Amino acid sequence: MVKWLALGAVLAGLTGCRSHWTAEVIQPPLVLEAGKTARTSMPLTIVMRDVELRYAPLRNTAYYVVVSRDRFRFHLTLWHKFEAMSDIRTWDAWVEDGNGVRHDLEEVSDQVTQVDLDDVLPVRGRTWRRATGAVLYRGIADFTIYARDLFATGHRVTLVLRRPHYEYRYVWRSEPDPETAEN
Repeated sequence: MVKWLALGAVLAGLTGCRSHWTAEVIQPPLVLEAGKTARTSMPLTIVMRDVELRYAPLRNTAYYVVVSRDRFRFHLTLWHKFEAMSDIRTWDAWVEDGNGVRHDLEEVSDQVTQVDLDDVLPVRGRTWRRATGAVLYRGIADFTIYARDLFATGHRVTLVLRRPHYEYRYVWRSEPDPETAEN
């Protein structure tokens, strides 16, 4: 019985059954009364690969900007071979603050465009793309979250995207630089 479970785990790993992906970073605390750079989080990327696209890396990225102590603005890019997977409107999406409070997205603007794979795939994949007719979609979304004194709970911010069989988590943790804190 133990051998069967071990074999099943190996097969699951080989067939790509993974359904949850997380990108996480520890960054310096953002500064509200500063220029845009000091109010912008570090970008996070979840890289997906697709067999039909010759393992081309599909970089799903996210970052946010502190607009005010009550409002954060997120910028998200989703890449996929299916248009619906690149459209934020087909995902359940929310943001969790440092206290674990869930915030729904507001003021969502998004667009999905078809991208020429010649711009994405390496040269050796171009002939293959022409033969199969494969396409790629890029979804770009901007949205805000609002909550009273949100900035005070911003030591941990998690953007969650969920749909059947998929969950992406982008996690930003803010910690002071130990060298600066000692001085």
